Amino acid sequence: MSRLVKVGTCNLNQWALDFDGNLERIKESIRIAKDQGCRLRLGPELEIPGYGCEDHFLELDTIRHSWECLADLLCSPENLTDDILCDFGLPALHRDVVYNCRVYCLNGQVLAVRPKMYLANDGNYRETRFFTEWHTDGVETFYLPDYFLDRMNQLTDKVHTERVHNVRVTSFQSTTLNSILSKGSTGPGGYERRPSPGTQGRATSGATTVAGDVTATTGSSQQSLLSHHGVNLPGAEALYQRSTGRSASALYTAAGMKEVPPPLLHPSTVPIGIIVLRLRDCVIGSETCEELFTPNSPHITMSLDGVHIITNGSGSHHELRKLRQRVDLIQSATAKSGGIYLYANQLGCDGGRCFYDGCSMIWENGKLVAQGSQFGLEEVEVVTGVVDLSAVSSFRASFKSRSNQASMTTTKYPRVEVDFELGGGSSSTWGFGGLVKSEFRNVRIPDPMEEIAYGPSAWLWDYLRRSGQRGYFLPLSGGMDSSSTAMLVGIMCHRVYELIANGTDPGAGGSSSFTRTTHRAPSKHSPRRDSKALPAGSSGSPGKTSSPPARVPEVPLALRDLRGILKDPMYVPTSGQDICKRLFFTCYMASEFSGAETRRRAKMVSELIGAAHTSIFIDKVTDAVKNVFSEMSVVSMGGEKETKPELDSDMRATTQSNGVAHISSGASTGSSAPTTMLMKTPDINGSGVENIALQNIQARSRMVMSYFLAQLLPWQFSDGRDQWPGQLLVLGSANVDEALRGYYTKYDCSAADINPIGGIRKVDLKQFLLWGDQNYGKPMQNSVLYDTATAEPSAELTGSEGNQKDEDDMGMSYAELAELGQARKCDRGGPYSVFTNLLQRWTEQKRTLTGSKRCPAKDLPAKGGKNSTPGPNAAYADQVGQKVKDFFFYNAINRHKMTTLTPAYHAENYSPEDNRFDLRPFLYPATFSRQFRAIDDAVAALRHKEQRKTAEAREASRGTFVPGGRSTKQ
Repeated sequence: MSRLVKVGTCNLNQWALDFDGNLERIKESIRIAKDQGCRLRLGPELEIPGYGCEDHFLELDTIRHSWECLADLLCSPENLTDDILCDFGLPALHRDVVYNCRVYCLNGQVLAVRPKMYLANDGNYRETRFFTEWHTDGVETFYLPDYFLDRMNQLTDKVHTERVHNVRVTSFQSTTLNSILSKGSTGPGGYERRPSPGTQGRATSGATTVAGDVTATTGSSQQSLLSHHGVNLPGAEALYQRSTGRSASALYTAAGMKEVPPPLLHPSTVPIGIIVLRLRDCVIGSETCEELFTPNSPHITMSLDGVHIITNGSGSHHELRKLRQRVDLIQSATAKSGGIYLYANQLGCDGGRCFYDGCSMIWENGKLVAQGSQFGLEEVEVVTGVVDLSAVSSFRASFKSRSNQASMTTTKYPRVEVDFELGGGSSSTWGFGGLVKSEFRNVRIPDPMEEIAYGPSAWLWDYLRRSGQRGYFLPLSGGMDSSSTAMLVGIMCHRVYELIANGTDPGAGGSSSFTRTTHRAPSKHSPRRDSKALPAGSSGSPGKTSSPPARVPEVPLALRDLRGILKDPMYVPTSGQDICKRLFFTCYMASEFSGAETRRRAKMVSELIGAAHTSIFIDKVTDAVKNVFSEMSVVSMGGEKETKPELDSDMRATTQSNGVAHISSGASTGSSAPTTMLMKTPDINGSGVENIALQNIQARSRMVMSYFLAQLLPWQFSDGRDQWPGQLLVLGSANVDEALRGYYTKYDCSAADINPIGGIRKVDLKQFLLWGDQNYGKPMQNSVLYDTATAEPSAELTGSEGNQKDEDDMGMSYAELAELGQARKCDRGGPYSVFTNLLQRWTEQKRTLTGSKRCPAKDLPAKGGKNSTPGPNAAYADQVGQKVKDFFFYNAINRHKMTTLTPAYHAENYSPEDNRFDLRPFLYPATFSRQFRAIDDAVAALRHKEQRKTAEAREASRGTFVPGGRSTKQ
């Protein structure tokens, strides 16, 4: 017979240090879980302070405020934790050591604290910088902070003055409130009890659901329990009276007790350690995030020790194609040993480069019960499922090899006895309470292009609404990178509109088993929020839990955020394009080298998404910079500064018409400095230093103009009526490969406020635009994204239109850059290891390489300027070696640019971002003498081997040589 229970996990869009906001989102998740009938609620890792607090975790204030929030949860007037076991995430200070903990709570009490055993300390994670791993055997006593107990008493007293307090005590073995209440009465717990006023007829579930009921621990002496807690009854009563200023008897009289027991206080201590909870109908254990990824995960031994339900509160960020690994690990956690696995994750941007991608899940015996969204815009999503405890026991009992291992296991987890059951009563526990078991479903793994579309777009929305800025500005060049950034903003606007108008988010994905708060009706557990009716004709229909017809619908959270961004309290969008034109501004910044095709593409992309678009010419800005240089003082060889005369009008006209900046460096009479210097543009054979300088002027002028326009465009958009309309956030659009190669100008358009594509490789951006062409294109404009994706990438800083090509400038293709970057970062390879790995791989693939920019003599000429089809020979190895040398050389000399790189959405596991993910020097010995010499030696050895084989073959063909050195002729 089935033992069905309903459990819930959640995605929470938390924000680091937003304690009040985080607390409200946690409360809402509990309300939803209770409305859905759940008896267990799991939250993400460090959900109370937010996972991304980083060094703020070293501040005791962060720990204090976290526990204060926990007290607010436990003493909520709504009785939020009554009749639902909650697993919260927050830091805890134990013996002056900070731990990353899970805290179990029920019926207004802390049951136990479970610290994290294995901390994440690679990639983006630095948990060992803030926390300490728990390696203590057994269970210790955790002394609850004084400020937590004071807050509990303060809030409890406030509740007492407002209404009759519902005395709720949970019985458990190691630590319990009932240890204070086990003396002298006729009831099974030591006291005679009668219902409190207004509680008759309330449904019961064991001893913990009846208001006014007090259950004491049985089988333990009062003295042993009191000595465990270090609490004596008279002292506790005095503490209550001193902290509240009220007589303790008033509380118990109101609670309906004939006798006045000692004061009801939260225990001052609870157990801390790697413990499990033994409920009346199951055993629950937990592991935290990184522990799932370790080879010897706690769930293995927990399953063998009879733990039925394993919870995992996680703080896992998004990377392209990473979800499959997470799903495989969670699935395998119960596929072999059986059990129920609940996974919760943070969702959204909590103040940093990472986007936490939710996707909370419930698994039973290796099969998926429910899956939440991965990139949803909702702040709270609760994933619920009805699971079968009997199926777990049946699965395990029938698996004899597992049973043998379980009988021999020596790892026994301390159990905290809790007088509570997830079934909620005998009838529902055994399948007669109306619960219907959830159907198993297939896992949804999004396409990588969907990940690019919906992850960064959700990150942009979170950043915008939390930054308090007016919108976004993008210098739109019509190229692949800036067009991808523009599309992400357009997708963001489309998703926000759909969420407001229809209550659905196209980017959420996931299963249909979660509820949402944006369109959720007011909970019966919560007071009504302020509501404002949507204007006639607008769409504001609620989601699954619809409001009664007579009730005025709430303003969706997304609409409230949007109105705040636009500073328009009555705005109602009519489409995604309508939102886009109000908060997204683009500008095509043309120079004399810009082409008509990129101008056309920029205009059409902006029209496609609905952005407010304009165009300007930056030539006057760049000319001004060149003129300042031409008119500055020249330092002579002797160090004397000499003033140069201004260029006359004829010479200035001649200079500009010829594309030459004529710099007169001659002084008045007697100057020994050169009389003239010419700063030539590339089309008239300027030198390399001149060409780079002129390109950089253009690039940096665009950055300056971007910030200037970002400040003034909102003011212009309001026709000057609003004296302080806010300013726009400037978006960057440099991809991860260009950052790796250093192929961008320091402080050019790559210098922005944030960059949504900075962690995405070029080849993926091309596929993303093609995907966007199919999913977001218009009949009249669906070719613009295709045209942009298939165009030859060009910076358009030199020569005539189409003359400059990025891959020619870099001396390597974007596909090569992606593989070089992965070999360097993911495979942890230095120059020699990267060379050996790629030589083997590219030889097997018969990869044709682009020409080297540093050593073109090593190229093998072929039609179209490409190298001939490679083979396993020394010449090809020499090419691969030169490619690897070029890569590491350019990465070294440009590494300093990483220190100023715009914060970007983290998407690739080979990102060169040096703030956290890729920690390396920014001053390198770029010659890499020993490393490159090892490559040369390997190539030389291969060449010598080939030469020897050639000689042997030649001798053999003459009949004068056989292996072993003996001749066939005398």
